[in-house]
Amino acid sequence: MEPSASLAQRRRLEVVAGIDFDDPELRRQLDRLAERTARRLDAPVSLVTLLSHITQFFVGSYGLPPWVEEVRGTPAEWSFCTEVVASGRAHTYPDLAGHPVHRTNPLVVVDGARSYAGMPLVIDDEVVGTHCVVGLAERTYTEAEMEELRGSAQEVVAVLEQHRRRPAG
Repeated sequence: MEPSASLAQRRRLEVVAGIDFDDPELRRQLDRLAERTARRLDAPVSLVTLLSHITQFFVGSYGLPPWVEEVRGTPAEWSFCTEVVASGRAHTYPDLAGHPVHRTNPLVVVDGARSYAGMPLVIDDEVVGTHCVVGLAERTYTEAEMEELRGSAQEVVAVLEQHRRRPAG
């Protein structure tokens, strides 16, 4: 999927850049939240992502394939999360392998991603990324599961807010 122009909006990128996502404590907290979300939603993979205009960064994760875990991100055009960031709304893909855009995505073809549900992470009225789950089987997410993901996303935002860089002075 080609990243949308909304990913390149200056204000959104400034908010993303203001999060200290290299902080190891942030990573530990977000990894714990991702693991908890994966367990509650019975999903093999759960992520906390921040998106620039060209890259999706995994700042919290659980269950990633080793090669993806090592690089901690993907090009934005591989991201299932771009729709969430661009629209500012929750989004699901029950069948990634049958989706006209995503069926050729390396995460689908090589790693076997088959379903996706993502919630926007909003800071200062800007969607900076997502909290999402990825399944290895086709799946339709229930309203209760989406509510669980929404609540977890709110917790993620609270953690991200605690790790914002403060201006000098």
